[in-house]
Amino acid sequence: RMTGSIRVGGEEIVGASDATMRKIRGNDIAMIFQDPLTALHPFYTIGKQIVEAYRLHHKVDKKTARKRAIEMLELVGIPQPDRRVDDYPHQFSGGMRQRAMIAMSLVNDPKLLIADEPTTALDVTVQAQILDLIQELQKEFGSAIVMITHDLGVIAEVADNVLVMYGGRAVEKGACKEILTHPEMPYTWGLLGSVADVSGDISKPLVPIPGTPPSLLNPPTGCAFHPRCVHKDKVPDGRCNTDLPELRAGRSPHHMTRCHLPDPDAIYETEVKEVIG
Repeated sequence: RMTGSIRVGGEEIVGASDATMRKIRGNDIAMIFQDPLTALHPFYTIGKQIVEAYRLHHKVDKKTARKRAIEMLELVGIPQPDRRVDDYPHQFSGGMRQRAMIAMSLVNDPKLLIADEPTTALDVTVQAQILDLIQELQKEFGSAIVMITHDLGVIAEVADNVLVMYGGRAVEKGACKEILTHPEMPYTWGLLGSVADVSGDISKPLVPIPGTPPSLLNPPTGCAFHPRCVHKDKVPDGRCNTDLPELRAGRSPHHMTRCHLPDPDAIYETEVKEVIG
């Protein structure tokens, strides 16, 4: 069951009818999936799938839609698009499949593009190419992008704003630079401490987050992170164990944190920053 509110272009979509959602999906909102090999239909050519997505929201004939599909494949950097448009997903490499997935997601010029771990299954070189492509197309199409990722390197590369989630809730949000340089939530500290030092300095060991993620079927009381938080004893009366903290402004009005710690800035500067590097 989904609760709350989601508005796209001012339109509420939580509880919207099936007919309304069919108009929105692929048109106002589109998605780049983590694994295009399973997201794309193996029995249909890439071109046919892009054509179907386009004609669903535009009253055009197949010839016009096919031309649009070829244009999109060319736009995302697939060579010989007029020939590859008739190929099946398995005939593309991983990077080219993801490019085709991006072409299909952008064919209707959506307002919002959701990218779910779009580079996870790709090697490092291809990852960089796909991220560059997404950024270039974002500027060209003017779509807003929600990037879902566990890769802090990707976040640092492409994000303007960051929303950190834990246990199904937002625990910290703010400008990307602010989150990466002055985090206020112990879970965010743990994420940053778990990243290897790219300089090659092995004198700084990784600082793993103790424990395991919570069960969403039986979540802990209070703050979902408290069973793993090494700083919870700094909060009086065991509030972390019992009271769910509000998402509130921290060091700036636009930097929001869900945490009971009385002075997370001071703790980060004196106890955490040097340890996590």
